[in-house]
Amino acid sequence: MADADDKAEKKSGKGGIVKMAIGAVVLLGVGAGGAYGAFAAGLLGGDGDSGPDLPEFVKKGDSDPYALPSSGKGKDDIAVVYGEGGSEYRT
Repeated sequence: MADADDKAEKKSGKGGIVKMAIGAVVLLGVGAGGAYGAFAAGLLGGDGDSGPDLPEFVKKGDSDPYALPSSGKGKDDIAVVYGEGGSEYRT
């Protein structure tokens, strides 16, 4: 019976090494996936000097950086009129 116990212990030892190797590969995969997820979410990498994402004011009379594209036909274009007085910025 001692021989049967020794064989059982040897078989479980080989299975333990395989399970440990598979566990290590799984943990490496989970770590790589977590790192990719953090990078994609913007938690890692990138430049942190981008500043806040706030609207910028455009003064009346300045060129509009957000102008609508015109068709170039003339009659379909709408003239934009900015009123006098009030704030110095466009609304």
